[in-house]
Amino acid sequence: MTRLTAIRLVLILTLAMTAALARPIGQQAPPRPATPPGMPQPAQGATPQQPPPRATGLIMGRIVDADSNQPIAGALILLAGRNPISQPVAIGGRGIPVEGPQAPPPQVYTDGQGRFVFRDLTPGSYSLNARALGFLAGSYGQRRLNGPGGQLVLDEDARKTDVVIKLWRQASMSGAVRDEAGEPVVGVQITLLRSMVVNGRRQLAPAQSANTDDRGMYRIGGLSPGAYTVYIRSSTTSLPATTVEEYEKPVSGQAAQTARTALMRDLSMAGLPVGGPGIQVGDQQLQLQNQFGRALVGPLPGADSRLLVYPTTYYPSATTASQAMWVTLATGEEKTALDLQLKLLPSYRVSGVVQGPDGPVANFPLKLQPGGLEEFASDFGSETASTVSDAFGQFTFLGVPTGPYTLNALRVPRPVPVPPPPPPPPGTSMVMPPPMMQTPSADPTLWARVPVSVGETDVSGVSVLLSVGLRVRGRVEFQGGTPRPPAERLQQLTVNLSAADGRSMNFPLTPARIAPDGTFTTMSVPRGKYFLSMGGPGSPWWMRSIHVGGREAIDAPIDLQSDVSGAVITFTDQPNEISGTVQRTGSTPDDLGTVVVLVPTDYQRWIDEGTTPRRMRTSTVSTAGIFTFRNLLPGDYVIAALPMDMTFDGQDMQWFARVVRAGTRVTVADGDKRSMSLTVSQVR
Repeated sequence: MTRLTAIRLVLILTLAMTAALARPIGQQAPPRPATPPGMPQPAQGATPQQPPPRATGLIMGRIVDADSNQPIAGALILLAGRNPISQPVAIGGRGIPVEGPQAPPPQVYTDGQGRFVFRDLTPGSYSLNARALGFLAGSYGQRRLNGPGGQLVLDEDARKTDVVIKLWRQASMSGAVRDEAGEPVVGVQITLLRSMVVNGRRQLAPAQSANTDDRGMYRIGGLSPGAYTVYIRSSTTSLPATTVEEYEKPVSGQAAQTARTALMRDLSMAGLPVGGPGIQVGDQQLQLQNQFGRALVGPLPGADSRLLVYPTTYYPSATTASQAMWVTLATGEEKTALDLQLKLLPSYRVSGVVQGPDGPVANFPLKLQPGGLEEFASDFGSETASTVSDAFGQFTFLGVPTGPYTLNALRVPRPVPVPPPPPPPPGTSMVMPPPMMQTPSADPTLWARVPVSVGETDVSGVSVLLSVGLRVRGRVEFQGGTPRPPAERLQQLTVNLSAADGRSMNFPLTPARIAPDGTFTTMSVPRGKYFLSMGGPGSPWWMRSIHVGGREAIDAPIDLQSDVSGAVITFTDQPNEISGTVQRTGSTPDDLGTVVVLVPTDYQRWIDEGTTPRRMRTSTVSTAGIFTFRNLLPGDYVIAALPMDMTFDGQDMQWFARVVRAGTRVTVADGDKRSMSLTVSQVR
């Protein structure tokens, strides 16, 4: 190559690169020239590549205070949806450019007048989510606090310039904690309780927490409107002195190390700290730190080993949740001077022995829980005192104030890892199991519940007789013309037990695995009412029924009083279906959307039995006004089309009565395929 030829080549490449860089981002390249003679020609009849959609859409709007309608400056808005390849800018605000197919959602901040802009948008369906300091998060189309948002649909070249997103102000609660002398209590944990509907029942659920500062003051913000009370959990943890000595002494040999590991596991599962600071009280060690922070005990015990304790206290100075004073917060309201008064009370010892099927049981965790916990969504962390039995099965709770209690003893065996499947034959694909697969242990769960009443003297001689947990055994059946799922697929499926009252269990529930022959055995659980459920193998199979003891249990609890055998979970490939159209009226907010809900006619029984989701269904109505329900359980229902902002909010249980009055009754039978035409109902 001559020097002149090389210079010409460099000039040509430079001009080409300059032209490419000068072309604006997003502008299409010029059409390619025709294929030169002698080069392969495009295949005849090939479908020409469709040009990408034009990014010419625009969304402009404001973020405002829902109560005052005043603009919110500095609010962050995130855009998400189909084909959101926008280049956002903010009017007078700070734009965050986002490019690339894997980029996070575009986002902008509002200016001083609460305004924002997203431009260069392709046609599609978008959601807008906003948040700002001092406000609860909100979204486009949201018309009530904690209500659903909607989708904003952009056609090509569309310009939406009147978008308004409302945000509701956060509420807060603050106060002080004083002791019996009026002195501030420093570093104590404050917890909010909120009254909520959980699985159809009004229950108390813990909300945010905070610690008091060096003035004994606390403040908890970021709250939604609702009814709250404040409380301080107090719990004592005691360990046998011999157990502490066993833990602290050096070990050697495999047997000793195995025993140490088992002890550590038992103490850890019970939430009992070992090795921290403590004081000797008789033959027990009182731990000065527990899962709630420091133990709320008074001066060191005297010769009679009597402890003074600060009991669990509810606002303003109650010792039970039923006596607590409740505070109702409105949007943006700041409640102050919610002070709590702690008082030292005398406490007593509760002692006894733990007996298992083979005699006294060592290192068994025990918790003493106060009465009235049925109102709580979970009894986790509610114990007044906790301990563990010694080498002879003997136990002692320290620091127990006067009152009624339930002694809960529970030991759940560790689940067993599932071995990986054998390698597949050469030339076949392998169905890999999910990672960390486990199956219930063959060892039983041991448990006991013993009522204990503490007066003004120590309680001794409590006998804790452990019971063996109960199991549900059964099989999975498949009905229809589709071949049964292969054994590898069945082994990936799980059968689950969950508490029928909707309360969180205070122990891990290990799902049962399906054996290659379709049988299963659940983990061992304490006596009580449970729901049995199972994940399906996928289309075309769906769960048709669960029969236990000759009765349907797909949406009704099983009352486990003894082991259950012969449970049958049936799947079918013959689905039923309800589909149809919804006619919108002039009052229907199209930007928010419409849904069709299906609720059981006998909704009160459904609520009383735990509101299992199999009976209540929701279908979003498409832009063409079409909805579909598939794989419905046979039974009597009410169907209704509603604006999105009138759907169930999870708390207003009277909503079901309004839907039943406004909707249409429909009976679903096996194999049904029906079409319906609905109009939008109002259920306010």
